[in-house]
Amino acid sequence: MDRTLKSISDSMIDRYSKRYHKLGYHVNTLGWGTTEQQEYRFSQTLDLATGFDGKAVLDIGCGFGDYFNFLKNNHVPFDSYTGYDLNPDLIHEAGKQHTGDDRAHFEVANILETSRDEPLADVATMFGVLNLNLKGQVDNYEYSKKIISNAFSLVK
Repeated sequence: MDRTLKSISDSMIDRYSKRYHKLGYHVNTLGWGTTEQQEYRFSQTLDLATGFDGKAVLDIGCGFGDYFNFLKNNHVPFDSYTGYDLNPDLIHEAGKQHTGDDRAHFEVANILETSRDEPLADVATMFGVLNLNLKGQVDNYEYSKKIISNAFSLVK
């Protein structure tokens, strides 16, 4: 990864770690205004034509893995859930929040550095990953294109 993209990733890790250490396990740590706003965004995925029945779900930028709870609480019949986030603090908290359910797996992963020859999941989500003000450090279009391209390499 080039130096500029590494700097952006490091800055995001720092931002969310500071919020986490100040606010703890809270939707504001992740930049959501309220739990209702977060769940409204999550609910938009329930209308997907592909469905989730028996599917492996990859949540890119999973934060605390709240989408995992959303799927469970809404009785979505998914098979497994993998949460990727580049922030180790958030992944650690996600692991604490979701112990005891073998369908959940959380991993520190930077989507800018992650691509595969073989898909990892059937369906992927990204909530807020592309909502960054890059302040002219890189072209937003190229940055987004790289993230989306890597995301597509991870799913069927």
